[in-house]
Amino acid sequence: MLRSFLLRTPLQHKIFVQVFCKIPLQTSSQRFYQFKSGIYGYYPKPDLTDCTQIRSNIPSIQEPKYFKLCQLIEAYRNFGHERANLDAISLNKANNKLSLDLKDFELENYKNDIFQVSDLLPEIGSDNATLTEILEYLDRTYCGTLAVEVKQLCETDRAWVIQKFEQIRQIEFSETDKAAIRSILLKSQTFDRFLGKKFSSEKRYSGEGAESMLVFMNELISLSVAETSSLTNIILGMPHRGRLNLQTGILAYPLQALFSKFKGKMELNDDSNTASGDIFSHLFQSVDLPIQGDGKKIHISMLPNPSHLEAVNAVAIGKTRAKQLFLKEAPYDVTGNNRTRLGDRVMCLLIHGDASFAGQGVVAECLMMSSLPNFSVGGTIHVVVNNKLGYTTSADLGRFTDKCTNFGNLANCPVIHVNGSDPESVVRACKLAFQYRMEKRRDVIVDISCFRRWGHNELDEPAFTQPNMYKDISSRQTIPDQYSESLNSDSHSVHEEYDTHLSSCLAESDKYEPPAAQLQAQWSAITPATNNITVWDTGVSPQMLKQIGIQSVTLPDNFTIHPRLMRSHVESRLREMESGEKLNWATAEALAIGSLLMQGHTVRLCGQDSGRGTFSQRHAVLVDSNTEDVHIPLNDITSDQAFFEVVNSPLIETSVLGFEYGMSIDNPKLLVMWEAQFGDFFNCAQLYVDTFISSAEAKWLLQSGLVLLLPHGYDR
Repeated sequence: MLRSFLLRTPLQHKIFVQVFCKIPLQTSSQRFYQFKSGIYGYYPKPDLTDCTQIRSNIPSIQEPKYFKLCQLIEAYRNFGHERANLDAISLNKANNKLSLDLKDFELENYKNDIFQVSDLLPEIGSDNATLTEILEYLDRTYCGTLAVEVKQLCETDRAWVIQKFEQIRQIEFSETDKAAIRSILLKSQTFDRFLGKKFSSEKRYSGEGAESMLVFMNELISLSVAETSSLTNIILGMPHRGRLNLQTGILAYPLQALFSKFKGKMELNDDSNTASGDIFSHLFQSVDLPIQGDGKKIHISMLPNPSHLEAVNAVAIGKTRAKQLFLKEAPYDVTGNNRTRLGDRVMCLLIHGDASFAGQGVVAECLMMSSLPNFSVGGTIHVVVNNKLGYTTSADLGRFTDKCTNFGNLANCPVIHVNGSDPESVVRACKLAFQYRMEKRRDVIVDISCFRRWGHNELDEPAFTQPNMYKDISSRQTIPDQYSESLNSDSHSVHEEYDTHLSSCLAESDKYEPPAAQLQAQWSAITPATNNITVWDTGVSPQMLKQIGIQSVTLPDNFTIHPRLMRSHVESRLREMESGEKLNWATAEALAIGSLLMQGHTVRLCGQDSGRGTFSQRHAVLVDSNTEDVHIPLNDITSDQAFFEVVNSPLIETSVLGFEYGMSIDNPKLLVMWEAQFGDFFNCAQLYVDTFISSAEAKWLLQSGLVLLLPHGYDR
């Protein structure tokens, strides 16, 4: 019985009553890590302990019928997604197994009563409603083609999502809005059919069955360029499925460039003849949208990705953080005058597949890192293109969880489930996800339930392994045609017009020449290496080095460190500065970093225990023995220096190295160093060494100044 599940124990009953009566619960205090506000690069973790409910003035909570009604409403809000119409191909017909019968809530005797619902259900449209009207509203709102999963959230966030969800759920679309959605869907379908006809032997990883993803992206761009939005940049990472559809249909990737690539030409302008290029499904771009008009624009950077699914996630998040650093968003605004929130101007968007989202450890690592002080980017929007299988492995064999997004619950992410065959609900899902990210600055997940019309690629036969699924898919109407038909519109004219445009671009592709790609934008001041050996004078004066060395162990007033550290670190370094001889490794490192800071180069050092150093050698971060306040001496050399961000990373190699690599590719003026706790620990991050660090310049002409520190004789 659901009722017994909801109120199984006296404690659960007490919590339920306290929440609805707006009585704060007693919660344990959360002690943050000792880094405090004011330390360069530190962004406090979100406080998830607030259990105060937003709604108040619930009428006569002591009346049994209102208490029972509250139970019913909360059941819909917590579990409505279990009954929702979310399966785009209707394979899981047993999904609606959850019962929300009135008998479960002892409400069967109140069918004819009138309830005051203006506070309980403010979007129902009237102050009073019968139980039948309430049930119709709850079913329509929480069990349709759009649903939310919120029971994992703290109460304040949960109440916020519920309030916004019920408001957004009521949005109706104008004929102009519907025509725009229809055009996006039909053009994507025409594009896939055109490629299938002209390049039938190529693997294009089409978006057929997941066209609503493009509708989501189009709405996200519209929200980002609105006058009320502060965003200027979106960093986008995604896998191969539907990538070409998104690039050409929404991101204005030149069709001539794509067709030139399909014909076998290099996609890169490489005067040095050192680039190898990459396959179609790894193409990348940067673009300012919308192309037309003089209004506000949003810069979108779609990153290149290797074939290893989800690997681009950490890179995209790291690049987002680096962009925020150079735009001086909090916590990089050292003046205090900017008064920005992290994520005001730069947002990360990640698109995933369902099998990889549940299966790849990079996903879980990035979700865990999303709220850590030196890794947060103010919230990432995750979009899962849910085809319900991975290559040929069905969902029941690919994960043990009921939903592919369940790991997001552990990271306190709201999950918005939407049926991809209802594009208008996909737009509503985008509005909710965008508002949550901009308001709460935390990760949010959108699960678009769709399907894959062909196999893993167009040359694959999926009926070998999923015969029933593909019998259903092959017999059903396409999503673009289905939506166009629901509007009583003729799709032929759109298909014909766009097909003509595609043919014209195909004819022009023979003359296409790719623009310069290497050392552009922020990297334009860098010159390529020549065949000649060059010698650079990188030295600094002994006086400057001595100043740096002394300042590297200078303590603030009333700051007490451990007495052993005073002898072995502070006094020892001062003796080294006095003699100028026998400098140890840590001292030489501090002098090198300090000289870069004084020349205006920001430095970030990240690794496990990097603040102190694995061998208790560095002590770049000093901790007060009495208060546990933190001081980074190298940030106090001079008043006009750059800053040193020292990061004690979580016990992760893979995604942390990916994140640091992402930070390194944004701007050459940032020196990023990743330190393996022991040299051979980089083996756990080999994925990024192979697919990005060692090969990105050859594949994509992408530069990076990342430094790997591999102690125990493995330094590079």
